Amino acid sequence: MSRLLMFLAALSCAGLSAATAEEYWIAYEGNDFPENVGWERHWGVHVPPGDPNSVPERSIEDGVFVLDTTCDIWLNDYYQIHRQIDPAPGELFVADWRVAVDELLVWWDTDLVIARDNPPGHVAFHFGPDSVLISTEQLEFELDNGFHAFRLESTDMDEFDLFVDGTFLHHGVFESESLLQSYVGFGNSTYGASALSRWDYVRFGTVPEPSAFGLFLLPVLLIRQARPRQFT
Repeated sequence: MSRLLMFLAALSCAGLSAATAEEYWIAYEGNDFPENVGWERHWGVHVPPGDPNSVPERSIEDGVFVLDTTCDIWLNDYYQIHRQIDPAPGELFVADWRVAVDELLVWWDTDLVIARDNPPGHVAFHFGPDSVLISTEQLEFELDNGFHAFRLESTDMDEFDLFVDGTFLHHGVFESESLLQSYVGFGNSTYGASALSRWDYVRFGTVPEPSAFGLFLLPVLLIRQARPRQFT
């Protein structure tokens, strides 16, 4: 191998290592209650007019977290992780979640919120039995009934791409006039509405940008091409 190729390989590996030094990944897989695996639980009844004795019904069914607040529209149940979430240079922020809403009363209740670090800002998604509402942009998209897998990707936490079931759906922006900061949350959160929702998983973290990974692969390919051919 030539010294030039050795240098390129070392430089690429060093650059990739530096770009991914702050990577993290948090995965809730729906096989336990969220508060048992690191999420903060916030639940209660808006009193008045709600019944102070109302309690959410929760269960784990075949690896899916089932959350039912339909007994009282003034009852909410929500889960959050507070931490620095933004990607470093050369990284991509990714959030994956799979959810179904079986029942919805009065108004949107089931949601997922991503709040960036600095400056404050967020994006909020609300889910119904057959639609998703990006409430920070007031855009609604119709979907089939049942489970849908969502994926959000962002390099700068100003703009994002949203995919549903592996298909690109929308290029959007974070709400900048916001006080929300440094957390991811999900659940049934709206006072005056209620839902029965099912959460298969909620995952988020940072991964190398595809371009950074390509920077690593280029010298590797050059090295492979530079190897002497052997003849028999």
